[in-house]
Amino acid sequence: MIFLSLLLACGEADADKDSSAEPATEPSGEPTSEASSEPAGEPASEPASEASSEPASEPAGEPAEEPSSEPTPADDIAEGDLVITEIMKNPCVCTPAGTCPPDETATGECVLDDAMGEWFEIYNASGSELNLMGLRIKDGNADSPDAFQVSSELMIAADSYLLFGNNEESATNGGVTVDYVFNGDSFSLANGDDEIILSNGNGVIDGVSYTDGEFPDLKGASLTLSSDGMDSTSNDDGANWCEGSSVYGDGDQGTPGAVNDPCP
Repeated sequence: MIFLSLLLACGEADADKDSSAEPATEPSGEPTSEASSEPAGEPASEPASEASSEPASEPAGEPAEEPSSEPTPADDIAEGDLVITEIMKNPCVCTPAGTCPPDETATGECVLDDAMGEWFEIYNASGSELNLMGLRIKDGNADSPDAFQVSSELMIAADSYLLFGNNEESATNGGVTVDYVFNGDSFSLANGDDEIILSNGNGVIDGVSYTDGEFPDLKGASLTLSSDGMDSTSNDDGANWCEGSSVYGDGDQGTPGAVNDPCP
């Protein structure tokens, strides 16, 4: 009996020994964390901004507007932006050429009538393109002025010339190219004293009052503002005007639509 008890005691002891040799828990088979070769985790956040080649942010406001490419309308033309630079008040077209007054021995004859060959020239001194539709042209007669208004779009580029005339046919107007035709019954240029006034809704842009005594007066030659003084102040003074000297078209003198001759 004692022997049996000893055997049982020895068996239990061996069992306890085997049991204590087992680890406390079975391994899970999976590592508790990724291998050290893997990153510990994703980066905490994305970079604060893109590469330096990209702008850090959009501009705070809208970009500045591009300058307008539209021509300036007539009512926005300022004083002095247009300059009256040449006036053909008394056309001639002498036949034979060079035989007409003022030569005292002249035997020739003028064949171009005023009603067919009057014109005047303006210059754009504004620095930008202008649309002359709505521009008003008149003389100085306060009670019943000769007058007309530009009734269609009429562009004049910066630093360019434009010609108004009473006849658009170059075959019968002395050989000039007219940019805008006015009605000779509504507006004409006196051979003596007269005025040309350019205006809009805001007032006078430029004006010239010519007289026989202070301005040139040669039949068949234009009144020409010296190329040395192409502004709306210089053209008030008759001393800055002279007779056109370049021959154009059918034989009269001037530079219609082109740079003026310098005055002597």
